[in-house]
Amino acid sequence: MIKDPSAVKDYGFDWSPWMSSGDTISSSTFSADTLAVTSSSISSHTTICFIGSGSAGGNHKVTNRIVTAQGRTDERSFDMKIINL
Repeated sequence: MIKDPSAVKDYGFDWSPWMSSGDTISSSTFSADTLAVTSSSISSHTTICFIGSGSAGGNHKVTNRIVTAQGRTDERSFDMKIINL
């Protein structure tokens, strides 16, 4: 993923291929190294966060950890590169 230092945009994951039938996401936590996660939400089987800040030239790992109603836990990450667009 690529982001401008001044942009505040939404990023997320679609967990539906991984989820069991009838299961739902009960909690979702995003962490993003030194980037600011300004808000996050759960929509059906999708988790979303808004990320702001960052210095041009920086590379950051954004991680999303979820827990489901049926007790499953998983984590996914992506790399965020900050460049002046």
